Amino acid sequence: MKKVFLCLLIISIITGFSLAGCKAETASEVIDEEAVEEPVEETVVEEEVIEEGEEVVEEEETAVGTEEETGMETEEEVTEEEGVVVEEVTEEEEIAEEEVVVSDEIAEDAGTVTDIDGNVYHTVTIGTQVWMLENLKVTHYRNGDSIPNVTDGTEWGNLKTGAYCNYNNDPNNASIYGRLYNWYVVIDSRKICPAGWHVPTYKDWKILEEYLGGVPIAGGKIKEAGTVHWKSPNTGATNESGFTALPGGYRRFTGKFYFIGYYGYWWSTRAYDVHNAWYNYLGYIYSNLNRYFYSKTLGFSIRCVKD
Repeated sequence: MKKVFLCLLIISIITGFSLAGCKAETASEVIDEEAVEEPVEETVVEEEVIEEGEEVVEEEETAVGTEEETGMETEEEVTEEEGVVVEEVTEEEEIAEEEVVVSDEIAEDAGTVTDIDGNVYHTVTIGTQVWMLENLKVTHYRNGDSIPNVTDGTEWGNLKTGAYCNYNNDPNNASIYGRLYNWYVVIDSRKICPAGWHVPTYKDWKILEEYLGGVPIAGGKIKEAGTVHWKSPNTGATNESGFTALPGGYRRFTGKFYFIGYYGYWWSTRAYDVHNAWYNYLGYIYSNLNRYFYSKTLGFSIRCVKD
């Protein structure tokens, strides 16, 4: 009996040790698995956070880039959208366009011309054309009739007849940049330019552009050089033509004023449709001489060219 009892006791002890070993091994495996799984979960979370962070940064950079690219133009809202826009003119349109005949024998030193108010403008010969060196400041039509000075913004936007204003309604701006006029002044039968001169046609601007080498460089050749009046960098400005274009800004149909020092806009006589007309413009960040069409109620500068 004793031997049987001892045998059973030994078997029980051996079995107990085996079970304990299995439990320990199982527990160890569970701990090891948990230890492996935890870092994997943390790594995934970290990667997700980084990825989301990169997306946010990328979006912010894109937004900033958009603001820098649009710059001042986002406020303007004009769909030019301050790019180079050149209308292709058909042969029929060229024939229909008012013919500009300028003598090839124009003296190089063209001198000066005086408007109805007594304002004196210097002139310059560029190719076969003679242009004023300054923007118009006149407040009367050629026959002596007054051009209304409209300061109220709402009234300005509703006009269907000729009017002028000073940038920011400040007369001091006129001495340097000239005055701003809506398009209805341009086509008024009483004429705004002095006798022997006219507001440039679409073709007049085209002649100037082509003589100076085309859209991409013509603007630089007519912009006043330096940053006294143009904001930096005044890209490509050489004024080698002597035109001396200044950035007089413009007045929107809301009555608000924009971009003095940054952009210059000049009317042509050509309508685009019942609401819009063609104009040329220059900017401080490019050397292009661009053209586009927009509302006839805008206030732009005017340069006269000799008949």
